[in-house]
Amino acid sequence: MKLLTLSLFLISTAVFGQCDNYFFLQAKKTVEVAVTDKKGKPNGKQLHKVQEVNKSGTTYSGTVSVEIYNEKGKLQGTNNVKVSCQGGILNMDMRIFIPEEQSKQFNNATATTEEAYVEYPTTLKVGEKLKDGKIVMNIDNNGLKQKLTVVVTDRMVEAEEKVTTPAGSWDTFKVHYKTMVNVETMGIPIKINVEGTEWYAPGFGAVKTLSKYGTTEVVSIK
Repeated sequence: MKLLTLSLFLISTAVFGQCDNYFFLQAKKTVEVAVTDKKGKPNGKQLHKVQEVNKSGTTYSGTVSVEIYNEKGKLQGTNNVKVSCQGGILNMDMRIFIPEEQSKQFNNATATTEEAYVEYPTTLKVGEKLKDGKIVMNIDNNGLKQKLTVVVTDRMVEAEEKVTTPAGSWDTFKVHYKTMVNVETMGIPIKINVEGTEWYAPGFGAVKTLSKYGTTEVVSIK
C-alpha cells in the first residue's frame, strides 16, 4: 500500500516568516513525486498542482490538486486539498493522509467531512514533538455506507539531515510519525497501522518519505 502521506504536501516554516513565501501558496506551481514499492521498483507518480491562492487580511489560503498515476502512467484518482497560513503558521488539510488505495476507491463516491487540519509551527527543532491530527469522512459509495478515519500521532523531529533527490539538494528535518487508518463498512472495521519518516525541507515540504510500503521523493519542480 502506498500512502498519500502528509509529508508529500507539508510546508516548513523554519526559515520563512511570511506566508506568501511558502511554495504551495504560489499559484500555478507543480511538484512531481516519484513512488517506489518496498522492493525499490517504480510504482507510479503523483503530481501536486497549486490551483489557486487567496489572501484575506494576514491569512493566505490555497487549493492543491493531487493527481495519482500508476506505474503505466494511467490516472488512478484525484483529490483536492486545502492549505492556509497565518503569521507563519501553516495548516494543512488532513485529507492528504488518506492512503492512495482509498483515494482511488472513493474517487467516484460521495463523501462528507468536517474540515480538519494538521499544524506546522513557525520553527522546528530536533527533539520537538508536533501536534497530532485526525480526520473522519462519511462515504456513500454507490449506496454502500462507509466511514474512514485517519489519525496521525507521535510526530517527532529526530534530526537535521542533508538529502539529495533528482530535484536538488536539501537541508531537511527528519520527522518520524505514526498513522492509523480505519475503514468501517457495514459496521465492520479494517485497521491499518503504519510508521513513516519524512525528510522535510524548510520553505518547501517533504522531499522524501519512507515506510514499510516503499518510498517517495520529489523529482521535478516547475
